[in-house]
Amino acid sequence: MAVSNLVTVGNVLNSGRKVDSSNMNNPQGGYEVTLAAPGENAVWGWDRKSNSNSITRSLGGTSMATPHVTAAAAIIRSLNPELSAEMIKEILRSGSKIPSEDIGGVLDIPAALNEALSAECMDVCINCTVLISEDIGEYDVDGTVNIETEESGIVEGRLYNLITNAGIASAEIIVRTMPDEKIFERGIRTDSLGYYRFELPPGQYQLDGLAAGYGVIPHVVDVYSGQTTKRDLRARKGI
Repeated sequence: MAVSNLVTVGNVLNSGRKVDSSNMNNPQGGYEVTLAAPGENAVWGWDRKSNSNSITRSLGGTSMATPHVTAAAAIIRSLNPELSAEMIKEILRSGSKIPSEDIGGVLDIPAALNEALSAECMDVCINCTVLISEDIGEYDVDGTVNIETEESGIVEGRLYNLITNAGIASAEIIVRTMPDEKIFERGIRTDSLGYYRFELPPGQYQLDGLAAGYGVIPHVVDVYSGQTTKRDLRARKGI
């Protein structure tokens, strides 16, 4: 049963793709996910006693996704202290992107802040302050956000056997950021002929893969806004 002032958060990759282990909407059982946020491969401070080699650890799950939504709600409340919990929940939901029946949508902080500063919300605002942040965008007096967003690029290609040239089906494509080689996204699967196609923000990435009985040769790819980049991956048997 949905509670009007309770925000339930799902877990997605940085690209907005839902993580299989995340909680999802279940209309039959009355379970509602308000929206989702990135929660995979999040770097957290870690008790040095439990891990003597590092004070940080990469974790994943809704516990990592929820703080993003909590912070967004806090910023919205600071902009407009008169908003109720129910109104903040609706602002987060209506400002989300990539709508999905499974997870409601993905947190979009600039859009949510625009909603908070809209004429309807400002009607209940007393002594509101305006936030200026280089990380989020600069607000005009009319409440709009001046933020430049780059359109994602598309990466497409084929994973194939280096010797036979046969496509490798159902392999997992792993995307790492460069130059730090941290995992940005995983879980992308090749089709029955070994082809894959997905979106990424502009930047440089390393493509790698996991295929049973094969060793995939990583490749670096440059992704450009609004453009499609073709990059095939080769794999050797038995590595």
